[in-house]
Amino acid sequence: MAAWVTDCPNPTTARTTPLVFRFHVAMAGVLGIGGDLSTWPAADLSLATELIATYREVRSAVQHGRQYRLVHGPALTSVAYVTDDEVVVFGWRITEPFGRRPALMRLVGLDPAAEYRDERTGTVHIGATLMASGIDMALPAGDHASVLIRLHRLR
Repeated sequence: MAAWVTDCPNPTTARTTPLVFRFHVAMAGVLGIGGDLSTWPAADLSLATELIATYREVRSAVQHGRQYRLVHGPALTSVAYVTDDEVVVFGWRITEPFGRRPALMRLVGLDPAAEYRDERTGTVHIGATLMASGIDMALPAGDHASVLIRLHRLR
């Protein structure tokens, strides 16, 4: 899947979405930039540079890993890419449900006996626990929230 980061508001749909959200959606495929970079503010260009560097780090897992679409009701969408050494999970929420915190996201395709270190928190999880109980996506508050979770297999 080729996916593009476009300008905001989108010239076709007129929707306004945060730059990180647009990048996280596009990073779940072959990342492309389709916006007019000459009009982007310096802060957006700097953030885009960071996100492109992150994509380069996860690109192999995204393009060559086993893909699993994870479902958690209508409010949260997620996709995981699993290789022997790495798990890359993207999560997106269009609209934040009122008064509810989403449950943990159950992962699939992991080695149940392996240990996985969450790059965000340093927490070490057992594969069986991630598949049975799940992982806290820790999405930021608000609408159009997204997250990238990277887990590295320890053993």
